[in-house]
Amino acid sequence: MKQLRNYIKKAALVGVITFAGYLSCAKITDVAYASGSCNTAMADTGRVLLAEKSTKSGKSTALYPISVQTKEEVKYGYIDGAGKTVIQPTYDSAGNFSEGLAVVYNNNKNQVINQKGEVIFETEGWISEFHNGLAAFYDTKSDGKYGYINTKGKIIIKPQYNNAGDFRADHTAVVSKGDNYYVINNKGKALKTYRIHKKEDEYYDDITGDGYIIINDSKTFLKGVISLSGKVIIKPAYGEIVYLGNDLFGVKKKVAETEGYLLNVKPAAIFNGAGKQLTPYQFYDLSKFSGGYASATDDKYTYLINKSGKKVTSLPAAEGRGTMEVLGDIIQVNMDNEFTYMKKDGTIIWKKDEITKLSSGITVNTLKSRPNKYVTVNYPKISGLGDSAVETTINKKLKSLFTDSRKNLKKSDYLFVSDSFTAEQIKDLLIINKTGYDYPVGAAHGTPLSFYYIINVKTGEFYQLKDLFQNKSDYVSKLNKIVAKQMKENTKKGMVYFADDKNLIRKDQFFFISEDSLTVYFDSGAIAPYAAGFQKFEIPFQDINSIINTDGAFWKAFH
Repeated sequence: MKQLRNYIKKAALVGVITFAGYLSCAKITDVAYASGSCNTAMADTGRVLLAEKSTKSGKSTALYPISVQTKEEVKYGYIDGAGKTVIQPTYDSAGNFSEGLAVVYNNNKNQVINQKGEVIFETEGWISEFHNGLAAFYDTKSDGKYGYINTKGKIIIKPQYNNAGDFRADHTAVVSKGDNYYVINNKGKALKTYRIHKKEDEYYDDITGDGYIIINDSKTFLKGVISLSGKVIIKPAYGEIVYLGNDLFGVKKKVAETEGYLLNVKPAAIFNGAGKQLTPYQFYDLSKFSGGYASATDDKYTYLINKSGKKVTSLPAAEGRGTMEVLGDIIQVNMDNEFTYMKKDGTIIWKKDEITKLSSGITVNTLKSRPNKYVTVNYPKISGLGDSAVETTINKKLKSLFTDSRKNLKKSDYLFVSDSFTAEQIKDLLIINKTGYDYPVGAAHGTPLSFYYIINVKTGEFYQLKDLFQNKSDYVSKLNKIVAKQMKENTKKGMVYFADDKNLIRKDQFFFISEDSLTVYFDSGAIAPYAAGFQKFEIPFQDINSIINTDGAFWKAFH
């Protein structure tokens, strides 16, 4: 659940249009959520040679968001035009800079930061990008109203609106309050008032900064578009409509009532502000327009289109399912939980290093497998062991563990998959943590995955839990008693379990180790509510020393 919440926050920051749900492979670095390269260090892994400039959309390209994979999660920071880290990767998500400011998510709050990383404003609610000096924000403490802040983080227009559009070049914005819509200036003064008489079976889904209202028929749940004057632009006869900017809309056909969950994987057509259809229904994962371009995907690539809906063949495409955004002379690719920056001729100028270097000299390279457009599997390939036979054995098994269960998945399965990993070493043990998120289209939520593979780099053996203990020890019973005690202590602190504390531990229980402890864990939803995530129980080795096989190969590999 944490992964899904994080993904939604990230998607909102980059403006990905998924029309009805979750875009698993288009992330800002992971639901993903757990995809991308697995660098464990916080150091720079690439360089950017960029000129500092502002695009026509007002986005500053002086700083660029990057992501790194820590041991536990993905974090975001910013680099400058020389590829130097200016703001360390400490955020849960990070948007592009606009007018010298960016919106990040940190400590369970959305924050506005400047180019020094200083927080000038924060709120638990949503914050838009800055447009012409102001940004809209959602105030959770004012019955869910919208207001505006300026570039100093000062509230200029207090939260009072049901909807709040971006400020335009003429320093006006469209807002709604009660039953009325207004065009206001940057002081909050109403310049024009529109009272739109809603039909009994209509409600408004969204109001755009350019004065369009997306309506929803409450009986048929079909979407349409009207103007502020109430003129029908697009009749409410479509499954989904999203405003793309530039007086253009992404429109999807209606689907059968029993197939509403499939809207997310249906193609969109582009309609103009007069309600005219400009293109066939051919664009998947259509993004908003930025700098005159939007991105879409096919079965293999993400590519750019112009405002006429034509594929821009003069600009590069990127393999995989994600988004692309033109930032001046640079193209930002947000693919598989990673940022890549390239020139318009396709030359890569910054990309996260996909090699993790461990202290022993062992390197872990990230390879990708994409059985279909909805499935991305990042898997490890080890080198530098010194014994080529052992190295081959380990790599063959790791590839199998990561890809065998995914390779036969088809696009028609409508399962979004995002798998990745982290790697660390404790003496002669290589520990690979495979993480993932499986999301069936239309489901309330997906399923997070976590598996640990503990490997002896000298012998190539993959250890199981039983290998840690003496042959005749009843380690299952011993571990169960310890976990049961911890569960009782956690219950006193407010934790809720719906499994009893008997017979919890299996012989093949999920586990991982550190230098000083064993941790056993359970899948999300296995013994506690899904939202509580993986339930982990750390057990110091000193508490189970009497049953550990201290003469065994497993123990000796890290002692």
